[in-house]
Amino acid sequence: MQLARDRTRDLVSRCFVDVLGHRVSAIYAPNVVNTMRGKWKASKEYTPIDTETARLWGEYMSGASMLSSFFKGEERVAMRLHTKKLDGYVESMSVGEVRGYMHEIVDPGATDVFEVNKVLYGATAPYKTVLAASGNATQDWQTFYDLSEQTPTLVKLETTATNDDAVVCCGVTIQEMPNATVPLLDRRDLFDQSVMMDVVQAEGMLVYLSSLFPEVNLTKEHVKRVPVDYYCRCNKEKFVQKLFSVPPSDLSSLANEGGVLLSCSYCNEGYFVTAPELEQVLLEKLQQQP
Repeated sequence: MQLARDRTRDLVSRCFVDVLGHRVSAIYAPNVVNTMRGKWKASKEYTPIDTETARLWGEYMSGASMLSSFFKGEERVAMRLHTKKLDGYVESMSVGEVRGYMHEIVDPGATDVFEVNKVLYGATAPYKTVLAASGNATQDWQTFYDLSEQTPTLVKLETTATNDDAVVCCGVTIQEMPNATVPLLDRRDLFDQSVMMDVVQAEGMLVYLSSLFPEVNLTKEHVKRVPVDYYCRCNKEKFVQKLFSVPPSDLSSLANEGGVLLSCSYCNEGYFVTAPELEQVLLEKLQQQP
């Protein structure tokens, strides 16, 4: 029964393999990509997201979600992929919230870039890493860990599409901690040869993780699981507040037109601001002027 429920839930599973000195984050997500795709389906600015593009976003999203799972509270990862053909964004918080997009573009002069920003408590600015993008999510995330984190890390990312084009994501990230008793790279062959998606869907994430550490008796008590949801904290109030930066003449014109529809650039949620609401913003803005 538990396995049946897990097949329909988006979860990040995290554990420490203490006896070896490794920490692990894994994700199985059958819904997040499809929610993202549905959010952007009605966009008038961008074409509908095809299955291959959605799968690619899902793989980058999985990498970001696993990285953010190593953080705490509302610390987050903000990831950008920009190439000559794609513009993608993922923002993932350690509490399991994800938002973002992947748009097809035409930018022949662009430099292909993979950018990762870690937004952490106590830091005055995000920790930014900018790398040349390969367009392969596993390769780009592996390069990020190799060059930026400088901590021995292994990354595997997979997606599959069902008969109705729904996208399912799966991934695992393993890091060697400073007190490791066994070098992580000694496990590379076992890691590379492991069959992730099929095992996770058939037997569950715990069985797959156990196959990577056969010398350790992993149980569900070792694994902390966090639900993952496509969720954006945008709301109408925030958009109305932004209207205070609009010149009075423009606010007046928008009010005369009957209102304005504003859309979130992260999740495409739309908010209609009515003429009376615009007039109220204009009135308050004029009252604030010296």
